[in-house]
Amino acid sequence: MFESNMFDAVVCLGGALSHIVDRVQREKAIDELVRVAKKNAPIFVSVIGRLAVLICELINYPEEIEDEKFFCRVRDTGDYYGEYGFTPCHFYLPEELEESFKRRGADS
Repeated sequence: MFESNMFDAVVCLGGALSHIVDRVQREKAIDELVRVAKKNAPIFVSVIGRLAVLICELINYPEEIEDEKFFCRVRDTGDYYGEYGFTPCHFYLPEELEESFKRRGADS
C-alpha cells in the first residue's frame, strides 16, 4: 500500500502489535513499520506490557492464577488466547520489542 522509505516518522499506538497473536504475522507487521519509514526516521510503538499484565492478574484476578498452565504460558510466552474474556493478545517484554526492531536494523 505504501512505498518503502516513505515516511519521516511512523506511529503504531494503541497496542496494535499486541493484538497480533501469531508471531510470524507480528514480525511481518514490524517489517512493514520499518520498511515504510525513511532511514533514521523515528518509529513510535506502544504495546501491552507482559509484566504489567501479570501484576494486574496477581492483584485483581487471583482466581485466574489457580489455572497454573494459563499463568505460566502468559508469563513465559506472552501469549493470551482470550480464555478469561479479554481479546487475544501477545504481551511484550521490553527487551523483546527492542530486539524485534534491532533485528531489522532499526535503532531503539
